[in-house]
Parts: sequence; structure tokens; C-alpha cells
Amino acid sequence: MPPMTKITIQDDTLDAISAINMHYHVAPVSGKGNSLVAFSIDGRTIPANLIPASSFPPGYLCVFLFESELFHSNADSSRQRLLLPEGTPESHLFRVLRRELGRVLAENIPQITDRNEKIKAKFEEQFPHLLGFFEDDTVGLIDRDDALSVAQQRFFKEQKEILQSEKLSDASYEKSLEMSSRTLTEYILYRDKIISRMKEMTGGNAESEIHNLIVPRFKEYSQSSMTSEIYQNNAWLLDDKFMVFRTILSEKSMNAVINAIRLDDESVRDAGRPDIAMIFSADPSDTTPVDVVVVEIKKKTDGEKDNVYAVNQLLDRAGKLVLHCPNIQRVWYYAIMHINDATAFRLRQFKWTPFFSKGKVYYQEFDTPHPDGRVIPTPTFVVSFDAIIADAEGRNHTFLEILREGMKRYADEHDGK
Repeated sequence: MPPMTKITIQDDTLDAISAINMHYHVAPVSGKGNSLVAFSIDGRTIPANLIPASSFPPGYLCVFLFESELFHSNADSSRQRLLLPEGTPESHLFRVLRRELGRVLAENIPQITDRNEKIKAKFEEQFPHLLGFFEDDTVGLIDRDDALSVAQQRFFKEQKEILQSEKLSDASYEKSLEMSSRTLTEYILYRDKIISRMKEMTGGNAESEIHNLIVPRFKEYSQSSMTSEIYQNNAWLLDDKFMVFRTILSEKSMNAVINAIRLDDESVRDAGRPDIAMIFSADPSDTTPVDVVVVEIKKKTDGEKDNVYAVNQLLDRAGKLVLHCPNIQRVWYYAIMHINDATAFRLRQFKWTPFFSKGKVYYQEFDTPHPDGRVIPTPTFVVSFDAIIADAEGRNHTFLEILREGMKRYADEHDGK
């Protein structure tokens, strides 16, 4: 056994009487190096799975032995596992020991500090809503899932305290604003993942897959469950104002709508039904006027005649939709299609307005006559697939950078408090 250094760990949250002695040896060696982390119990060493072996840098011999009255006679029958007394959670003990072990490694191995800084920077980038909740002493030394779990639990704990407060003091009010910013950041990070998933989609993906990413099929959602289902409605990919649209029809109701708006030249022999997704601002079966977002993916074609005809179909379908759902007050129609130069030229001739975008977006405001004589505004967009991705990514990136900087600034200001 190499020469060992001893430090004493006294943590009243573990045991107010029994201290823990940590004997350690950290030294550079030739080759890959080796590591041992164990409990010393009744003259025997029992492996301690505190951190993965990969966390120890190569080229070092690292030995850590923990002994305490707390461990005395607390091995299992095979003498291969520590059995703690009742009231001493293993997870808490391991967290305390990891913290002390991490400090020793950081003091004796220069690379540890550098790696910690890189991992902190990665956490700032990937999980800005958890900044200030990570355990600084162990970042880079513990399993990352554990680090995230601890930070998430701290986040939830503070959220719970704020939500259960009957009255907000000035300090609680400030904390509530911070928690709101963190929750919003978490949602924007989720949106970033959705955009990444959409970027992976190509022409090889089925139209139903793309639709299902924007507005889920075979599921029914309502305005009353907004907070739990905000992660299901991705109509914000088209425009952020559609985040408040919450009503998605059941499959039975949706089939009835689709059959009602099927065009005369779409025979039953067509593959399935027209690939259309809809989301309403409220329940269309009620008497309250509603807006509806309609998303239709058109088959890719370079034929100008087919593309122009596909655009005309939108207006025909909007008319049938207003007839079937008489309380619709506005139809937002999005046609996702391949827009070649010939189609773009023809759209301009027909007075479609091009929007600034990294892809191709054309817009025109139409009026759809209602059977009772009213006029239903029908703002219609013809959009290329890449334009949806680029525009959504640009909007989300702006939100994310603002929130990320805000979280970083807050964490820096409260560091050590």
C-alpha cells in the first residue's frame, strides 16, 4: 500500500457523532495508471462505486479508502457491499464522499480543473435553466446523469416552495420571476430539440411524420390542459402566435372534418385521406367563434401546372371547411410544398407577396364567403419546408440566447450565496 494522507470528514447531516476518515494517495505514474475507491470495514476493503473509473485521468495512481464507526459491522453477508444503518441514505453519503474526493483530485491533478471548466461550459450551453443548481465541487467527477438529477431536484424544490406560498414577500417575488425564467428556458430548449428533429427529416420521411411533429394525430387535446400539453403542440414552428391554440380534434371528429372538406377530384381510392393537420383556438363544436390553423403538405412536383392547381385547391378546401364548421371566424392556411423558380414566378404574377426568409414563403390574404353572408378572412401561406425550419430556428435562437445570458448572469451574481 502506498503512503496515504488522511483527512477527516465531519458532516452532521450524516452522523453527528461518527466522523469519516478518508485516506488517499494521488500520484503520477507511467502508463495508464490505476484507481481504487473502497470502504474499509472490519479490516476488509469493500469497493465503493462513488464515481466511474473513466473520471480518473490517465497517468495517475489514485487510491481512496474511507473508514468510520458508521460503517462498523455494516457489510452484507458476502462482505462485498456496505449496508448503512437506518436513517442514513446511501445517495446522500455518496454525494458527501464524492464532494471530498473531488476536492482532493482537483488539488492534485491540474487537468481536473481544466476539465471541470469545459464541463461547466457544456452545462451552461445545454442546461441554462439549471445554472446555479449544479454542485460545483463535483462537476466533472460524478456521473453526469446524477449531476443533472441533483440540479433538477433543487430546481423542482424551489418551484414547489414558490407555488405553495400563499403570499409572496419581496424576496419570494424575485424568486418567482427567476423560476418563471428558468421554466421558460426549459421550454425553449425543448423547442430547440424539435427543430433539430425536423432538420433531420427529408423528402424520404412520410408526410404523416412531418404532420405529427407539428400537430399530433390520433390524440385529442383541449384548452383546459394547456400547461401539460404545451409540449405536444408544435404549431409554433409556423408562427409563435399559434402557441395559444390548444384544441386538437379526436380522430373520429377529424375524420368527419376531412370527409367534409374532401374535394370532388379526390376519390376514395386516393392513398388514405388528404394529409392535413388542424389545430383550433377553442372547441369548434361550441358556439364561441374560433380560429383554425390548417397545415397541408403537397406532394413534391416540378410541374408548374400541378403546383398552381395545388394552390387553388387550398381555397376550395377553405370554403368547405367554413361550411362544415360555421363558427370559424378565421382560417390560417399553410401549404408546405416544393417551390421551384417557375412556381415562384407564377405566384408573383398572381400577386402573392414574398416574405423575407432563408427559404421561400409567399403570402396572400383571401376572403372565404360564409353561408350566412359573412366574410371569413383566410390568410394563406405557401411555404417551402426549409423555410419553416430556418424561420423557427431563428426565432427560437433569439429567445434562447436572451434567456441563457440571463440565467448565467443570475448564477454569477448569486454564486456562493
